[in-house]
Amino acid sequence: RNCIARKDYAQALEILNKASAYDSEYSEIYRFRLQAYIGLEKYNEAIDGEFYKLTGKVRNVVENFTVDIADSLVFLLDNVLSEDLSENS
Repeated sequence: RNCIARKDYAQALEILNKASAYDSEYSEIYRFRLQAYIGLEKYNEAIDGEFYKLTGKVRNVVENFTVDIADSLVFLLDNVLSEDLSENS
């Protein structure tokens, strides 16, 4: 979380990847990794990986599906749709 707050997204991903090796069921890993990918503007990785992993975990941890995730998804979808529209123009 501290790396995300400092906008050190590459370091955040490194730490989160290590953390997921210890506990792949902890949904906060996927939430923060989603935010890190968005911060690095790696929108496809965010959608293809973290969003689907996170939504798969949501059934078990609905209370952790916070406004942060919803805001991240809105931002992510807006950017992906904008890129798709500009490519198809």
